[in-house]
Amino acid sequence: MKTNINLRQEIITLIRGYFLTPVIANLAKNNFFNKKKFLSAENYSEKILFDYLEKLGYLKKFKTKFKISKRGKKIFSRSGSFNIVNSYRDYLFNLDKILENPKNLNKINCDRKENVLGSGSTNYRKFFKPALNLLKNTDFDVIHDLGCGDGNFLKNINSKFKSKKLSGSDLSKVSIVETKKNLGPKNVSLIKSNALDVKKWVSWLIKKYNPKKQIILISMWFIVHEISKKDVFKIINFFKQINKKIPNAKIIIGEIVEPEKKILENNILNTIMPEYILFHQMSGQGIFNFNELKFILKKIPYKCSKKIQIDNIKYKNRENPSGIVWLLEPKN
Repeated sequence: MKTNINLRQEIITLIRGYFLTPVIANLAKNNFFNKKKFLSAENYSEKILFDYLEKLGYLKKFKTKFKISKRGKKIFSRSGSFNIVNSYRDYLFNLDKILENPKNLNKINCDRKENVLGSGSTNYRKFFKPALNLLKNTDFDVIHDLGCGDGNFLKNINSKFKSKKLSGSDLSKVSIVETKKNLGPKNVSLIKSNALDVKKWVSWLIKKYNPKKQIILISMWFIVHEISKKDVFKIINFFKQINKKIPNAKIIIGEIVEPEKKILENNILNTIMPEYILFHQMSGQGIFNFNELKFILKKIPYKCSKKIQIDNIKYKNRENPSGIVWLLEPKN
């Protein structure tokens, strides 16, 4: 693998990421980047963080106040990416305990609220916006967002397709609360449920809507790798269960993809997938590679009628996407 930076620069970049990720993530959580034109440091802690960001060229100082630079605006507009990574911080901060006893891994959790915050903004740009265009000529009456997060996708569906009925489910109580805040409790029907408990959420869904008269679209954003345990047959069975209980439903899925090893090794400056794979593995999730996803598609009772590949990375004559969006329709 060849890079355009020397060893010293690479070490500096690696160390800087350790400091900069929590700084940007926490300032974003506290809404600093959405404040007025100038930032005022209200206390010593804010001042030293602003001084640090100024040294890196992300802020400019005017007397006692700070203004976000052009470069800073580009970085801070993608603060959700930092929030996603930072939400898994406890796994990294407790590596000593994990190495001492691997069972300690089961005692650590992702910061769900921060993960929801980061995922909503990041996924809109990379996944939701292209998915909305993909759905432009697709017939459906009801959208059920499985693993609805903060309701960002439902909010965007509501803006784009105003006459659709909105519903969602999530295992996390935080997600249910955030979705209600985002959409208003009168505009969306929600149930707290594990995605794997197909009987529970599908039974609830078909009691509220009539699948014989209404076309139901189920959206799954990153649910597959969350529940997979890296087992393709578990996911094949999951889709078969849904099809058995609600055979006319359409499904739109978005997934991140594990690139081939050689492609990844030769693109480490162009993708954050090694880090995504690491913290997903530590938290017990299983990201599939492109061939595994295509194998699943062959074995489930759905065909892919429309598709989008996201952030393709290349090496020689090989190419892998870092993410996919597939619109699935029943085969029969």
